[in-house]
Amino acid sequence: MFQRAKADFLPSLVDGERVGDFDLVELAGRIVLETGLCPAQAWGMAKKFWLIKSEPDVFGFDDLEKCKGQTEPWDGIRNYQARNFMRDEMRQGDVAIFYHSNAGANVGAVGLATVASEKAYPDHTQFDPKSNYYDAKSTKENPRWLMVDFKYGKPFKRLVTLKELKEAPELEDMLVVKRGQRLSIQPVEKAHFKAVCKMGGLSAKDLKELGV
Repeated sequence: MFQRAKADFLPSLVDGERVGDFDLVELAGRIVLETGLCPAQAWGMAKKFWLIKSEPDVFGFDDLEKCKGQTEPWDGIRNYQARNFMRDEMRQGDVAIFYHSNAGANVGAVGLATVASEKAYPDHTQFDPKSNYYDAKSTKENPRWLMVDFKYGKPFKRLVTLKELKEAPELEDMLVVKRGQRLSIQPVEKAHFKAVCKMGGLSAKDLKELGV
């Protein structure tokens, strides 16, 4: 069955891309074996990478570390595209670059967090009239806004500033460096993810501890 699962995924493997010690084909095959999912479902569970923005004076990376269980619901997202990323694509175990925005000279990537919830679920702040994120048109029967939980992962050994990201040739296609790209949740290509982590001083061992 494992070999058959590998064969099913071979057309989708790109340049032998690897996830930890397993290439994506092997990872999908392992998921098939361990969960009983069909190959298409298993392929959808392959780890994805993200960038999440937060203003450090509101909620920074250090605040995430201090949360109970070092985990916090990522509430307050009020952009449909960002919501859809959480709803349709984020899965438990995905890894995100934590990015401090609106921080003057300290704007940039500061560490890694992991998606801790199995899937997106209703954002409670949309139902709270006292919240800045209250949405009177959203109902508990048909919630408009969703969130996932993020868990503190690894701090970078140094801040990777937006200026550095923009100056790195290998990151020219990364969404965060593009003009007008303001989404607070953005997908990140694996090559870009690894490049930013290297700039932040993380080793292959550090990433392996997060399953990358």
